[in-house]
Amino acid sequence: MSAVNAQTSTKSPAEVQLLRSKVIRMKEEMEKWEKELVEYQAKGADLWTKSSALIETLSKSSRSPLFQADEENEKNLNTEKLLTMLKKVERMKYGMVAKMDIMLTSPIKNYIDEQIRPALEMEAHIKKLNKELDAVHKQLKKQKDPNKLRIYTEKMNSVNSQIEIAKINYVSGLEEIIDKNPYNFMNWLMGLMFAYLSFFRQGFSLLEEIEGDMRETTQSVLKEEIRKDDETEKKREDMLQLFEKEKKDKERHEKQGYIKWNGKNLWFVVSNGALSYFKSPADEVPRGTLNLLLCTVREDSEKKEGFDIISPS
Repeated sequence: MSAVNAQTSTKSPAEVQLLRSKVIRMKEEMEKWEKELVEYQAKGADLWTKSSALIETLSKSSRSPLFQADEENEKNLNTEKLLTMLKKVERMKYGMVAKMDIMLTSPIKNYIDEQIRPALEMEAHIKKLNKELDAVHKQLKKQKDPNKLRIYTEKMNSVNSQIEIAKINYVSGLEEIIDKNPYNFMNWLMGLMFAYLSFFRQGFSLLEEIEGDMRETTQSVLKEEIRKDDETEKKREDMLQLFEKEKKDKERHEKQGYIKWNGKNLWFVVSNGALSYFKSPADEVPRGTLNLLLCTVREDSEKKEGFDIISPS
């Protein structure tokens, strides 16, 4: 991130990478489900053996921390009970092979393609914006016309803002996937279970035993989805508000630009009584910093628009 950017994210780079790692693991796990589902539907034989393997995979995943709800809501999800009943229903599922594509395979594939992949690809978008920032910065260094300097400075600030907003959306998107994943997982299971209820009147008496739990779980999942959506939106709004506030504070209290110093064009930032200089606006660590409160600044009579900074050290 550029040295002049506001620090808007509450997540450190290490924390963001941890979020990304969790989402990648989710994606890999879900792709494993999808692969097994496709094989199951394609072969269409030995249904009980295949369905048992599938349910075992789902059962193991449901016990993974990645797909578990918080303790407060875990008791309302009844994941193990639903999976046990699903195994019993599978014995009668000869006519439901095609339905699995509608109820499970397609939703998982769509979720990977429409939610997880775009969230992970946001990192590439941020890298692209950083390249754009470098290109604008190179153009800025070439400009001598004050109007063009102003235009490129505004463009650089605009790209910086896009980078910060993209980072906020990136972190929020990863957090949303992780937060909602247990409930997506449960929703897919519930969709498949309700398909059985609709198409297998033969097994209705079996499913009737858990219909109340199913409806209670659906309501719990819907409530939790709404709550998680509200929390995610509030986090995003808070971070955007913080970003805008810090941006305005910096614009009000900070001055920045290129200054020729000892024959070199260096990027200077004056903020909170200190003057820091960088090789370029993209640098995060300054090459040096002067405390202006301890220095004397005077005009250089020999240089047009020049000035001297006299440091006590």
